[in-house]
Amino acid sequence: MTEVVAALIWRGDRFLACQRPANKARGLLWEFVGGKVEPGESKEQALVRECREELEVKSAVRPMYLDHRNSRTNKKGCRITCGGLFVAVIQARGSYSYISHRPGRQQ
Repeated sequence: MTEVVAALIWRGDRFLACQRPANKARGLLWEFVGGKVEPGESKEQALVRECREELEVKSAVRPMYLDHRNSRTNKKGCRITCGGLFVAVIQARGSYSYISHRPGRQQ
């Protein structure tokens, strides 16, 4: 089983969502920044790493916003479990760099 986590990044009354690349699984869907929790990593550590990898920003993780348990099986037959949605705060001001996603739009 693979556990995934996501970051809810607020700016005022808006939040950041990123669009998945067209050539990846679930292409062009919108999602929060996040990803798989690696072995030996806490959920919070995974989110800090994912924010760095996906947006090139330093972030701090706040308490869990929503403990949403949802499981599915991906195309490779691996079981994926959502490990929760956390509030994350970007510690450095400025623009984001989108590494693995198309630029997000704020909702």
